[in-house]
Amino acid sequence: MKRSRATLFILFWFCFLSLPTLACEDDFLTRMRVQHLGLLCDLGDSTYVFEELAKTPEKALCALVRQLKPTAERIVRVQEWDNKLQATNQVWRMRALRFLTCGMVEFSAFTRMRPQKEAKESEQYWRFAGGADAVGKKPGEMVEVWFSHTRMSTATDYLAPVEAQKDIIRQWREWLVKNGTNAGCRPNATDYNQWWF
Repeated sequence: MKRSRATLFILFWFCFLSLPTLACEDDFLTRMRVQHLGLLCDLGDSTYVFEELAKTPEKALCALVRQLKPTAERIVRVQEWDNKLQATNQVWRMRALRFLTCGMVEFSAFTRMRPQKEAKESEQYWRFAGGADAVGKKPGEMVEVWFSHTRMSTATDYLAPVEAQKDIIRQWREWLVKNGTNAGCRPNATDYNQWWF
């Protein structure tokens, strides 16, 4: 029995030490801005916060990646933002990351398609979160998804399954450890195609 506990302890520390460590620094104001992304009144408020984050991109990237967390929500409509704050905040954190990297850094993950409770919602989810890769696939087949995708005509955000979200967050952490900066790009808050979708 002692041997198995010791083995588990060693395994735990090996796994813990192999995770990418975020040695970057952020500050209190940056953390507060990141925590409240998407919880503001309108798009103008959020783009103002994006522009403030862009003034210290290294700190902003650090705070954003540190605060990424998977969420069980899969579909968030604009009228539900107040009721689904964690999911809304995660979607806006991803938008902020795309904004700060000028849309040049994006990660995806593979997951198995599975039906959801509402067939129409399920079809829309896979169409927008999985893109062309999901067309014609059946439940159980692998499909590539992004953390979130927005359907503008209905103001609906579609989020990937939790295991795919975790993989995408891991990729962002690894990217930050290796790069730590936005490579000097100049974010443009009015170029919605660069960061919104």
